[in-house]
Amino acid sequence: MQNEQSRRRPTGKYWVPVAILIGVVLGFFLSLTVPPLPYNEFVFGIHYFDWSYFAFHIILSTVAIALLVALFVVYIRIYSETRANFALGLIIVLGALLLQSLLTYPLLLAEPREFWTIPGASFDSADILLIVAYAVFLYLSLE
Repeated sequence: MQNEQSRRRPTGKYWVPVAILIGVVLGFFLSLTVPPLPYNEFVFGIHYFDWSYFAFHIILSTVAIALLVALFVVYIRIYSETRANFALGLIIVLGALLLQSLLTYPLLLAEPREFWTIPGASFDSADILLIVAYAVFLYLSLE
């Protein structure tokens, strides 16, 4: 019985890279919809970065959202099978994180310039750490 269940149930080894790949591909295509920003533009003394940096942030944000959606689905399935209050609590927390990620998604801003409020700020490191945390969480949830 246990071997049969382990054969049917996919492990994190497969679903984490699939979720990341879906996020990268979707983020790449969504980043193509943004018109390029001028490279050396100064507005009110603040230097805005070029389009490729903004596109990279869109891709990273989309990967994080794809991983959150995968986690959300995993814990909905776990809750439906076990009815555990802990799983329900995780669904609520993951739903809040997913809503926060969607509301702060770079393409939902009125203009890409609103994203760059801090001169020289690097949001890539925060995005990458978030992706690593979600990927590890998804991997461990699927084991």
